[in-house]
Amino acid sequence: MSLDNYYFLIASLPALALERPPNLDSTAFFERCRSQLSPRRYRQLENCGPTPNGSAATAAEAQWQAWETYLRNLLILRRVHHSGHEQAQKWLRHDDDVFPGIVRQVEEAITEDNPLERERALDRMRWQQLNHLAVRHEFDFEALQLYRIRLALAEKWREHDREAGRQALAELTDRLLEQAREKAADI
Repeated sequence: MSLDNYYFLIASLPALALERPPNLDSTAFFERCRSQLSPRRYRQLENCGPTPNGSAATAAEAQWQAWETYLRNLLILRRVHHSGHEQAQKWLRHDDDVFPGIVRQVEEAITEDNPLERERALDRMRWQQLNHLAVRHEFDFEALQLYRIRLALAEKWREHDREAGRQALAELTDRLLEQAREKAADI
């Protein structure tokens, strides 16, 4: 596939931000890519995501997986340390590199009291790393892979809509109150 095809495809994709819902979902992204990529490249893009899978098609994807594995190992070690368990080895994955700069960031992120804010801080770190990796990749296949990972992260946060959460809580509360009334009427 020529660079020009990637150029036009990538140029047609909307900008992404972690703090804003994306203007494109994964289904639409893959539909756009299907006609522009060879079957082999399309499969590689489909297999690319935010979770390390041990099979990277490109150097950028391998770098992402190495960084994400290191981050996940840090989180495992931190959780095991605080819970007193000594079984971390069965959960740890081999990491190919050391990324000492993120140790302090992980420590700061996990001190958040609110679990949602803790996860948001970790995803900000992920986003920052993806931006760092993207510097060397503007219109190549690796840029598409990094976009795919960013899109998955942005979609994850679209699900954390406050108003939708309030509405779901209200509906759940109403159902519980109704069930309680029914039980009380039976007594």
